[in-house]
Amino acid sequence: MKMKKILAGVSAAALAVSAMAINASAVDIADYFEGSNEGATLYLVADDGKPQWAVDAGVDITTIYGVRFYATFDAAEVADESAWIGGGIGANSNSTGWKSIEWGRNSKDITADLENGTITWMNDAPIFQADEAYAHLWIQDWASKKTSYDKVEVLDKDGNVIGGEAEAAPAGDYAYNTHVFFADSNWTMDETAITVTGDGTYTIDTALDGFSGITVFTIEIDELGTDLGVVHTEDNPYDMSKCTIKDVKVTVDGAEVAVDNSKILWGDVEENGRVRVEIYNEYGKTKDDPGIDKSISGTTLSVTFTIEGINAGLSADAQAEAPAETEAPVEATEAPAETEAPVEATEATEAAPAAEAETEAPAAVGNDAAATADKNNADTGVEGVAVVAAVAVLACGAVVIAKKRK
Repeated sequence: MKMKKILAGVSAAALAVSAMAINASAVDIADYFEGSNEGATLYLVADDGKPQWAVDAGVDITTIYGVRFYATFDAAEVADESAWIGGGIGANSNSTGWKSIEWGRNSKDITADLENGTITWMNDAPIFQADEAYAHLWIQDWASKKTSYDKVEVLDKDGNVIGGEAEAAPAGDYAYNTHVFFADSNWTMDETAITVTGDGTYTIDTALDGFSGITVFTIEIDELGTDLGVVHTEDNPYDMSKCTIKDVKVTVDGAEVAVDNSKILWGDVEENGRVRVEIYNEYGKTKDDPGIDKSISGTTLSVTFTIEGINAGLSADAQAEAPAETEAPVEATEAPAETEAPVEATEATEAAPAAEAETEAPAAVGNDAAATADKNNADTGVEGVAVVAAVAVLACGAVVIAKKRK
């Protein structure tokens, strides 16, 4: 799934302001990468208001020796050896100027890996100098422009991926990007992220440095709702049957505060494939019966939670049994390829709510069915609230994370 974040489209100014408030573990290179069938650019250092990955991630740009772009090539062109596939790849900075190296199918400076969908440029020396006022890595398509550019990796002198100070995902069978969404009464925000790799207990230490009260406090687990088949209905947007969230603990300034776990809700609340764990939401059902004191204030905040049901719900046996609803269980178990299609189809639909978020006015916010007549509107709940807050209060940190399963 291509990850375009709802808040990423609010404004470049909002992202620039938010960069001052984030911690490095929340930095996602995808937020600094712009790609299309024309090519792609990664902004490392910028002097024109663009987001700056190297600055925000704490990366020394003098350690950058190369870049790898991931691409989806047109299958017909790949099969036709006479078809021209190629373009330019390079850097743009004060020291390099517009540095361009040609890449292509063959007989070029850089040969594209058409089978694995990558174009890699490695330089013999650091590409950039320490005092660059601007520094970008880019790729261009000079051929039919049927190639899409999906992802980028920055490489050190040994060809290893540079990840900045971002925390590496722990080993596990799955990899779900998970972030806390916290906004206090003044809309001071935090979206620190971790990776959920399966059943277990996880802790998110936010980057807050002072907060007063709670307006929204949720944990967002990307794509898990889609993969587990979490059901969203008008009458009940909180389908808690596919997984279990328990032992939620909140710590403020090192001291645990009271949390009534029986009042915490979860489900695919926004009908976008994401499982939301709702600790408190001024615009959701937990407003009426909160499980935490919304007036708490402090300097630091962390949340610990235990999740169960991922391993069982996504085991090989469970995946094989899932297509039983299609009335063809025997064929489905004998032909695993057929059982994957429904999952891909549901993942593909996630783009729809994001598109609505960019075009529809966020007049209604909230998760309660009584709060809005359209539960498919992505402007409800946390995302809708965040859009309003980002536009109205640019001083709020607004970091958005996205990831895909392994």
